[in-house]
Amino acid sequence: MDHSLSTRILKHFGSGEFKARVPALAARYESDQFVEIPDFVPADVFELARRELLDLYDGRSHRRDLVIPSTGNTPRRYSNLDRDTLAEASTVVPAIFQCTTLLARLSEITGTDVLPVPWAPEEYISSRLNQPGDVHGWHWDDYPFALVWLIQGLPPEQGGALEYVKNTKWDKSAPSVEEYLANGTIESRSPKTASAYLLKADTCLHRVAPVVEGADRIMVCFTFCTVADLDREISHETMEMLYPQATAAAA
Repeated sequence: MDHSLSTRILKHFGSGEFKARVPALAARYESDQFVEIPDFVPADVFELARRELLDLYDGRSHRRDLVIPSTGNTPRRYSNLDRDTLAEASTVVPAIFQCTTLLARLSEITGTDVLPVPWAPEEYISSRLNQPGDVHGWHWDDYPFALVWLIQGLPPEQGGALEYVKNTKWDKSAPSVEEYLANGTIESRSPKTASAYLLKADTCLHRVAPVVEGADRIMVCFTFCTVADLDREISHETMEMLYPQATAAAA
């Protein structure tokens, strides 16, 4: 581990400047179950992460084209990197996930104690939508908090927006996706490159909308939970289909 990098990230999220942003972020998260955090890390740390991710996508990513039964047979068409690949080959991504001052800020934003997830394959993953029609179809997450960092964001006209419906419930045996979409309000957000966003991902039905030709959307998703989740029995059907190598290693 690069201890100097970890120390910089620790100090960044522990700084007075970042703490000053928290009340406004918390108010937005409370009302929207979503909040965008612009300029999530210092510019040079972001650039290091961007170079690491692009190198990994050149040589170690996997292409997925699936439908997921537990989310109502919604599609997943994109390339991805699993947790183990990122843990081995990225310096920035693991350092962010392990940052205790980030956990403190997320706890202040959400109003509850935010913890690392207890299942390694869901700690952090990455996806890239860069072929026409690539989509991360409607779904919920296994754990409450998704912190999604845009390594490459997109303007709305190129697709790739986060779309979500608040206050829904995932029944894996009967997902009711179409019913929620018909009866709920679909919110749309297009976070900018280098921003992160925090989403209440277990109760917000959400997707990344299809991208158009020439678009390239790259993100890293960090997953966090609450104390109650540590002892809750959770199945991981979606992860097992999308990240088979990492989930097999964790079995």
